[in-house]
Amino acid sequence: MRKIPALLAISLGMASLVNAQTKKGKINGTVEDGSQKNLQSATITLLKAKDSSSVKFALANKDGRYEFVNISDGKYIVSVTSVGYEKVFSAVFEITEALPEVSPG
Repeated sequence: MRKIPALLAISLGMASLVNAQTKKGKINGTVEDGSQKNLQSATITLLKAKDSSSVKFALANKDGRYEFVNISDGKYIVSVTSVGYEKVFSAVFEITEALPEVSPG
């Protein structure tokens, strides 16, 4: 199986673009393989960091982009799976009122 080393080279880019009054966050990113090629149709799962329970699922679009919206404050992990690749996980990141938007990939 091929690995996706650059898939989730997690550099948490954070921005405060979501309205803080809603207390809901946004997580978005891009899925790439080791050669920086975007992977469409990869399955992205948002997991609670505490117990790895599933919160939401998404599919990467044709540009390898994904997005989760209306996410409650808390600590999370993103996992990515795609046919022919090993499953990979992000580092733990946190959604807060002060940092409501995270881009882990």
